[in-house]
Amino acid sequence: EGGFFNSPYADFWDVLTPDSGQDSGRFADALSAYKAAFLVGGYRKGDLDVAALRRYVEGGGTLFVSADQIGDGYISEDFAGLSVTADTVKSGRSLTMPDGRVVSLESSYDWMTAATVTARPIAADDRGTPVVYANDVGGGRILTVCARRMRPTPELDVQTVARGAARYDLIANLLTAVQSETLPISVSGDVAWGLNRTPTGWLVWLFNNRGITHYSGEEPIVDPAAKAGVSVTFKARPKRIADVRTGAELGVAENVRLAVEPGAWRILEVAE
Repeated sequence: EGGFFNSPYADFWDVLTPDSGQDSGRFADALSAYKAAFLVGGYRKGDLDVAALRRYVEGGGTLFVSADQIGDGYISEDFAGLSVTADTVKSGRSLTMPDGRVVSLESSYDWMTAATVTARPIAADDRGTPVVYANDVGGGRILTVCARRMRPTPELDVQTVARGAARYDLIANLLTAVQSETLPISVSGDVAWGLNRTPTGWLVWLFNNRGITHYSGEEPIVDPAAKAGVSVTFKARPKRIADVRTGAELGVAENVRLAVEPGAWRILEVAE
């Protein structure tokens, strides 16, 4: 109970540990499978595999870091293309994202300021303060987000975020941009979802975690009103879309609308 949650973000994120002492080359090879990566959390400087991170970027990856990781010496200034000063600037009320979207800022941020910049600003708030810098390195780029740990000031209460009463809106908007750029589909609707590659296309799964309460040893309690209406949109028109569980053909449109009952799965087989 309470272990699964509906989310606008696909379940396609993995956690890799860049400080576990594994072979640097093997870690870089594993990381190379991902188009984008976020460096999060705290590390002992000597344990962080910066060489693998640089190799990942040079090989075409996009690495997100926060400005404090540069100021604290985890990421070098030449890698990031900037240095960080001790000054901060209060955030405005909206942000123009790298993909051109203008989004509101629900929380207040203390933007860390950059100096000796060779990286280029690609996102700024409505006061004109640069918020995200991009530095091209080899075939990829490193993106510096100018908020400590990419989080608001003051820090949000974790339990408040867990209840859904608040969110890390800057991180949420960065995830939205990455997801939109990297995935071949988009999903709207109150469900959990994800996708897996197949030899001919994709399996897209949808799971509605709402409307059902089920404790071990007890009969589930179902609220039929929690049925979710879902829209799946494809960037390119597929050759075939079928419901895996029923075998029903769903046509070849660039958009499919369907319902997911409380506590139920829908799995789509998509042929490109």
